[in-house]
Amino acid sequence: MQLVYTPEGGEERRWDFAPSRLMSVESEMIEGVGGDAWDSWPEFATKFINGNRRAYRAVLWCFLRRENPRLKFNEVVVRVDELTIEFEADETRRAIEENEELTDAERAELLAELDEAEAASTEAQEAPKDEAPESSDGSDTDSPSPQSVSRPGSRSKKAGPSRSSTQPATG
Repeated sequence: MQLVYTPEGGEERRWDFAPSRLMSVESEMIEGVGGDAWDSWPEFATKFINGNRRAYRAVLWCFLRRENPRLKFNEVVVRVDELTIEFEADETRRAIEENEELTDAERAELLAELDEAEAASTEAQEAPKDEAPESSDGSDTDSPSPQSVSRPGSRSKKAGPSRSSTQPATG
């Protein structure tokens, strides 16, 4: 997955985020800023996957501290629409399948939506450039990539070939 930070008026920044690949001191820093939201790494991970904004901000702080070690957590203040998470399609599929709060019908619907988005992306990528679909106003249309999806509520942004801008909500 990727953490995407786009400060207003600034350049978009991306970091690959694999929680199990953080250094122990970084994971301990994240545990330490949990406040009432989480007390442990597993609790943080659950909050993060479920879209907890403090958890997102904690990860951003961790990455920004690599460049500015004196940066304090409370100095990282972002607008909700400036910070998003993009999940790979397989991560999204796994989250849907493992989400115990979903009914079987909800799970099936979300998986069908994901399959549909992946199929549309594959078709769009396989279409020759001169045969790309056009919108009703004649301009080119952007299709999501089959390999990844964004967190619910995130802004739509066209990214590289391994990123997309849609994801069904997972709970």
